[in-house]
Amino acid sequence: MKRLGDRIKKEVFRRTKILLGRLLVDGGFISPVDLERALEEQKRTNEMLGEILIRKGVLHPGELQGVLAIQKTLSRPE
Repeated sequence: MKRLGDRIKKEVFRRTKILLGRLLVDGGFISPVDLERALEEQKRTNEMLGEILIRKGVLHPGELQGVLAIQKTLSRPE
């Protein structure tokens, strides 16, 4: 039962927060193609999206930190 509850919580959080990939593409940090490739790899490896993009050299660690800070601010409940 706990696993189902955890999956539900993750899904609710995923749907209510602004997705990192959307922020990165909309902000011009990565291209839609970069995002698509990283998401495909994420499905295979379960690695975090930002880590994949940094490892591939598409995103700088400082850029990721900045965008994550923005995401956190935008995702706060009112």
